[in-house]
Amino acid sequence: MKTLFLNIYIYLNRHPAVLWGALALLTLLCVLSALRINFVEDISSFLPNNQENERINYAYEHIGAANKIMVYVSQTGQNEEEETNAEETDSENIDYELICSAADRFAEVFQDTSVETCYGASLLYQVDQERIDEITAFVVENMPYFLTEEDYKRMDTLLTAEHIREQLANNKLLLSSPVATLRTIIQKDPLFFSANILQSLNNFRPDNGYHVEDGYIFNKEGNEAIIVITSPYPVSETKDNAKLIQKIKSTAHEVEEEFKHQVHVRSFGAAEVSITNAQQIKKDSFLAISLSLLLIVAILIYYYRNARSILLILLSTFAGGLFALGLIALIKNPVSLIAIGVASIIIGIAINYPIHFLSHFKRTDDKEQIIKDIATPLLTGNITTVGAFISLMFISSTAMKDLGLFAALLLIGTILFVLIFLPHLLGKHYPGKDRQLAFKSAAEFRPERHILIMIAVVVLTILFYHFSGRTSFDTNMHHINYMTKEQKEAFQQLLAESDTNTCTVYCIAEGNTMDKGDLLPEFRQSLCGKRLFTCRLPTLQRHS
Repeated sequence: MKTLFLNIYIYLNRHPAVLWGALALLTLLCVLSALRINFVEDISSFLPNNQENERINYAYEHIGAANKIMVYVSQTGQNEEEETNAEETDSENIDYELICSAADRFAEVFQDTSVETCYGASLLYQVDQERIDEITAFVVENMPYFLTEEDYKRMDTLLTAEHIREQLANNKLLLSSPVATLRTIIQKDPLFFSANILQSLNNFRPDNGYHVEDGYIFNKEGNEAIIVITSPYPVSETKDNAKLIQKIKSTAHEVEEEFKHQVHVRSFGAAEVSITNAQQIKKDSFLAISLSLLLIVAILIYYYRNARSILLILLSTFAGGLFALGLIALIKNPVSLIAIGVASIIIGIAINYPIHFLSHFKRTDDKEQIIKDIATPLLTGNITTVGAFISLMFISSTAMKDLGLFAALLLIGTILFVLIFLPHLLGKHYPGKDRQLAFKSAAEFRPERHILIMIAVVVLTILFYHFSGRTSFDTNMHHINYMTKEQKEAFQQLLAESDTNTCTVYCIAEGNTMDKGDLLPEFRQSLCGKRLFTCRLPTLQRHS
């Protein structure tokens, strides 16, 4: 390999036009390719993502509550002043008319397509009585399909003369009720054979933390109206969801201004947390890379004290990064932005290659001899390091694969630039060649010659080994996300209003056709002795 790079150096040294033409062409191609790259800002990409998990995540993103954003409208002062004494909240102090008016205005502004679209999101804050009547009528009309053995046994007890007279008397009173649903049931099922079936519809409710007040949906305490906005995009689509969240924030601000801050409007949802994660990742990545570069440049300035050498070292690393971005866009696109952000730890490794070359250049001006001396050890170290990062490609995590691929390409691009182009960018002689090394004393220090240092190392090793067994790992998956203080408070309030004793389980079936994709009848009919209703979801059908 050293012969190959030596011949390349000799050829390019004799043909400078080829040298600068090749460098300009490769730079242009890498820039054009890097501009095509798309970034994914999903923190969940670090989780295992095999074929089974991919199917589960796809289903959850399209039917679960992940893409729902909760907007809470409350009267100013209700939450802040009464949060510490929620049990004694006086409902008479709550202006329901004000809160409901603010909810109506929020929905009106949010759905005002004359100014700005709501990006295809659906909004729910009032009970759709017509929809409830349609579902009730459908269940009653198709009652035989939902009846179980227990229902038939119950029907036998209802067919007595005494019970029929009692039920008809109750029906006479119920017919005067303003609730249209009751009249529909009485007309089609006067003896209420469908009572248990309709009661089973409550299984669709996630919990009992919400109630209806004059057709508006309120939280359990009754001091906040709830508006549910369903995003048409999965949580991982942070770029599209960011526009929707911005629309929600601007609408909330407009409503608060219009009502002279007598109401407070806040929002919370997985999509909003995902966007916060993406923004924080960008900030942290920029900060980490900036600090690492600042520290490296400071050390290089102290060591080399030569601007040309420092610029060439940074240029070599930059060329490796540009090569990695340009090539990864062709191999795998989109790429996890988190993985690219972790590149700050790779810079310290890649920067070693130009440092090795310049360190030899300080001792001799013979560049051919330098290539002979360092090509083999540099390539050997590069191959082992690249191999370590390539091994990440076998992990089921998408982000870890992106990290391994980007790191490997960064190191490959840097060493190729150092061995092919860097020798031609150096002058004939290294400036300040006879200057004493800044770290000479530290480099010549031999800790093995000091018995006290060796004893301290042994003692510390024993202590660290003893205490290493006490290390524990955080198993709470909620901690993988970054949330602001307001989001944490909203999340805790959401947990407090939810029924933590129950959970929702989604049962999904796949098939090439709607009939083959239907759930098994025996599974659809009952689950753990309870009635289970199902519906078909055409958006989830995948065709081979």
